[in-house]
Amino acid sequence: MEVPVIRPAAQAHLVENKLHNIRLAAARLHGLEIAPGEIVSFWDEIGEPILERGFKDGPSFLGHAVTSSVGGGLCQLSGLLYGVALRAGCAIEERWPHSIDAYGEGRYLPLGFDATVTFPRKDLVFANALDVPVCLALVVEDHRVVGSMRAATDP
Repeated sequence: MEVPVIRPAAQAHLVENKLHNIRLAAARLHGLEIAPGEIVSFWDEIGEPILERGFKDGPSFLGHAVTSSVGGGLCQLSGLLYGVALRAGCAIEERWPHSIDAYGEGRYLPLGFDATVTFPRKDLVFANALDVPVCLALVVEDHRVVGSMRAATDP
């Protein structure tokens, strides 16, 4: 599965920071091995998105407005991860949709398939419901993120 990194004109000055945040978080998740029954929390794997840990100010939503915050833009990665987890047959334990459809027809995921995250209150949490271990693969290429979940044997 892949999602483009959206570049609305109003966020042009924050796009590089968003890409930086996504690359940083994707590197922390890439290669994550998940045993059968194991529970994965986005925030447990990523950690608090603060300046001291390398995150930058990126676009985020507050109420019904676009604003910015340190770690902003990570919801594009959590949305991709949600879709990957669903397609792989994982059990979704916690997931929060955005409060608004900020992108309209230009949205990066189908309406209702996003997963916003806000440290530490809103998390994406899923469990490997398969009988085999899986490995998460995430790659950021230019301005898109590609994700998959793979197993050594056919579940």
